[in-house]
Amino acid sequence: MKVPTALNELLQKPMDRKEFLKHTAAATLFVAGGGVLVQSLLKGVKLGQTTSSVAGGYGASTYGGAVAATRK
Repeated sequence: MKVPTALNELLQKPMDRKEFLKHTAAATLFVAGGGVLVQSLLKGVKLGQTTSSVAGGYGASTYGGAVAATRK
């Protein structure tokens, strides 16, 4: 596997514990942020496919509106 030069330079660089923890925290936040971004994109795609649950509008639930009055 070919390692990019920037990553190879970072791995070869001598660093103390503080620098190592900063790089590790930055990489963790980068990966976690990417995961959150992918999840939000997937939720957006799923919401776009199921429009029937949103089509009722205000008062269409069983908790109020004209629909609740007719069900009694």
